[in-house]
Amino acid sequence: MRCEVRATCWCCLTALFLSNCGSDDSGPSVSFSGQAADPSGDGGPADLIFASLEVIGSNIKLRAEVTPGSFHRDSLLVVFNLDADEQAATGYTTANPGHSGLGIDCLIELGKVTPGILGARVRSYENGVFITAASAEVTSLSQGYEATVPLGACGDDGQALMRIEAFRQVSAQAYTIRQDWLPDPIIAPIAVR
Repeated sequence: MRCEVRATCWCCLTALFLSNCGSDDSGPSVSFSGQAADPSGDGGPADLIFASLEVIGSNIKLRAEVTPGSFHRDSLLVVFNLDADEQAATGYTTANPGHSGLGIDCLIELGKVTPGILGARVRSYENGVFITAASAEVTSLSQGYEATVPLGACGDDGQALMRIEAFRQVSAQAYTIRQDWLPDPIIAPIAVR
């Protein structure tokens, strides 16, 4: 009986030891995040239905999805508008209803960032103009895009107010007017916390 108890205890100790050994490969955790869904059918040919932003370590991971029939990777542009300091009086402001209450300090574009380039681009607002601060690859999903960009490119800790908009490229030099907002302008911006 005594050997069985020791063997059981030794097995338990070995299992506990092994479960706590080795490296932690889980990586950095999400420190801030924000996401929202939007009903299908309320936008044009670039109809947003979901978007998310996660601050993970020193990176921002973004995801945007459109309705199944409106995703065309060769012409879709999704723009994440971030009010990083949450001060409407600072950053880029317009009379556009979707920008109301936001002072946009940082734009993160996914998709057709220029007529010839598919990618991700971070643009910070400095001295009255948007300056490209970083570029990255974009991954095409079945209904949208996903990308990871450096957090430092926005010059903030990651907490922000956010509204997303979608456009479609219609020629070698032109994009449509805005096709959809997420959330819609009558709804408060997404808080990234």
